[in-house]
Amino acid sequence: MTNIIQFPGKPVRDWALIERAIREVLTKAGASSEMVDEICPHMKKHYEEYSNMPLAFKTQLPAGMDPQLSKTVNEAIRQGVEGMAEQIHDLTNHVMLDLVIKEIELCSLRMGHPNAG
Repeated sequence: MTNIIQFPGKPVRDWALIERAIREVLTKAGASSEMVDEICPHMKKHYEEYSNMPLAFKTQLPAGMDPQLSKTVNEAIRQGVEGMAEQIHDLTNHVMLDLVIKEIELCSLRMGHPNAG
């Protein structure tokens, strides 16, 4: 009998790192454990929403294109897509940071903190 060990997928591993960072930052900022426990599930929903957005790039070079030109064009496309991926990653990080701030404000309101908002 073969035992197959299932490891968590990349989104699960990525979320674990993000959650750890959120918990650490909130705790260092003086948030109560109750507030941290309230915010993290909301942030997980946001993360899942953004991480499951379908992104696709498809292109087909013309048939009969010179092999050297095809190689050059493919490399330019690859570099362009990598650049876009970095921009999307940066944008996602920025949006997630904004969402953490909003979740802190909402959690403070729900918990009745006087300095909320």
